[in-house]
Amino acid sequence: MDMSSLLPIVKVATQVATPLSLAGLALSLFFGAVFALLRGINLKAILPDASAKIVLRIFFYGFVLSLSALILGVLSWVLSNMVERSIARSNIERSFYDKNYQSVIFKAELYIKDNPYDDRVRHQLGTSYYALAQYQKGVQIYSEMNQLYSNEASCEQNKSAATSSLAAFHMKLNDYDKALNFSSSTLECSNVTDMFILNHLQILSEKERDVHEEFKNLKYKFKSSYFQSKFHLLAYVSSLKRVGKNDPVIFLDLKEAFCEDQKVKSIIQARFNTGDFSYSDAVVNDFDYEMTIIQKYISIDERNHIINELISSGCSK
Repeated sequence: MDMSSLLPIVKVATQVATPLSLAGLALSLFFGAVFALLRGINLKAILPDASAKIVLRIFFYGFVLSLSALILGVLSWVLSNMVERSIARSNIERSFYDKNYQSVIFKAELYIKDNPYDDRVRHQLGTSYYALAQYQKGVQIYSEMNQLYSNEASCEQNKSAATSSLAAFHMKLNDYDKALNFSSSTLECSNVTDMFILNHLQILSEKERDVHEEFKNLKYKFKSSYFQSKFHLLAYVSSLKRVGKNDPVIFLDLKEAFCEDQKVKSIIQARFNTGDFSYSDAVVNDFDYEMTIIQKYISIDERNHIINELISSGCSK
């Protein structure tokens, strides 16, 4: 539901909420106190009967009106805060799903200052920073999130989300020691995801560690064929970087990557020969790491030969 049409009402509500509430509170206290006082004395002894009734009614209706002003002020405050927040959140979400990341950043940076515990918007902002390679800003917002949940245990959802995101952004900044420190702190958590494990293994690959051996030590099983396939592609380029060339042994990992998931297979089949794996529907799971290593160590002619071999050999189940 598009609530943008409510913005003019919200703006008015924002302007009148506080003064209306204060005036209503002050007047209702005044009229309420006077009305209670007048009811406690015998006005008829001072004023004629008709006049006494008029005075009582004046203060009674004054109390009712001032109480109404107080209620309207409170409702205006609710409207200006809750509805305005909902509209802003909806606009950020729309920009995010349209992949208009610059718009998300512009809107979400303002929004998150007033709503620091809205983790959904924070993650949308973080993903937008990642997509536009603004990694230092990603470190900043997740450091803030990490501080917000500093009293939580490391495996609590909010805390572990901040920690794993910090690992991913530090990895992009080539600060592998910090990335590994954050990544290792949540490895034992039951809520770790395939993407987290893959990012952790990529950090280890950058640290020249054996990806297969490290994965074996984790005793983890990928839930998605996509990430299982990406693991084998990571293992292939990690070995390629270490060996310096393609050979029959490390080729087995590339074959596994090619055959385990249809999406990864189509990307390898269409782009391996160019070395450009940058296309991906999932922004945070792009192939830039693999692309860089493949372009560095394998010539175009050899890439064409490898992809032809992958296609011709087929995938046996």
